[in-house]
Amino acid sequence: MSSEEETWVQTMVQELLTYRDYYVITVDWSKGAEELNYFQAVADTRLVGAEIARLLNAVKEVAHIMPGSVHIIGHSLGAHIAGYVGKIIPGISRITGMDPAGPAFEFWPKKVRLDQNDAEFVDVIHTDAELVFGTYSLGMMRPVGHIDFYPNGGQYQIGCTNEHINVMEVLLYGDIGKSLEFCISIGQQLRHIFDICSHRRVYDYFIESINSACQFTSYPCDRIDDQSSAACNTCGTGCALMGLPAKPNTKQGKYFLQTNQAEPFCIS
Repeated sequence: MSSEEETWVQTMVQELLTYRDYYVITVDWSKGAEELNYFQAVADTRLVGAEIARLLNAVKEVAHIMPGSVHIIGHSLGAHIAGYVGKIIPGISRITGMDPAGPAFEFWPKKVRLDQNDAEFVDVIHTDAELVFGTYSLGMMRPVGHIDFYPNGGQYQIGCTNEHINVMEVLLYGDIGKSLEFCISIGQQLRHIFDICSHRRVYDYFIESINSACQFTSYPCDRIDDQSSAACNTCGTGCALMGLPAKPNTKQGKYFLQTNQAEPFCIS
């Protein structure tokens, strides 16, 4: 239920162009993403990934821009689309997954979701990964990249309200046998779902990381559910930088960091 015309997309483009002389391509698959049936949108992601792969192959032939020069950035379902592109085109330099979608992906094998084998370097930021009985977050908890960042623990973000979704509300909305009033009600709930703060906070972090003097320093943390551990507050085997400055030579694993509740989110 989004498009490339979203303010955050345009802001990210401008920040990237300010940082360096990149070629930036935004992908608008809103006609596939506007489905009230979430699982239809999930199915559409494979086609979108295949079309992007066709485009990149054309760019390679015409402009001689090789996969090793390509960085794909995707949010939610877009993160898995980036993974599909990487599965088709070997040698993609980098994929950044911004809170990859959890429902229909969390417990599925690598071939149908974003995975570290989809690019030379895959970095993932988890911001809405809380999973409890009867409710689903919009993001994934499991690590799927070379390095996985869990700001504020990754389950939900400080400054956001605790926003659980009843899984039955999500699964039942596609029943066309329901009354019009019911469908309108569920549509309103979906609009609220896709405005959820923690799931959207991830691209605010990434945008801020591009040109900010403050860096999102993150600490190695084997057990994200034990963030109070001293091991999750020291560099130990080496720290990592979250966002655009993330480096492929960083030790693989999970990383924890804290943020401010509001902009600027990076803690000096």
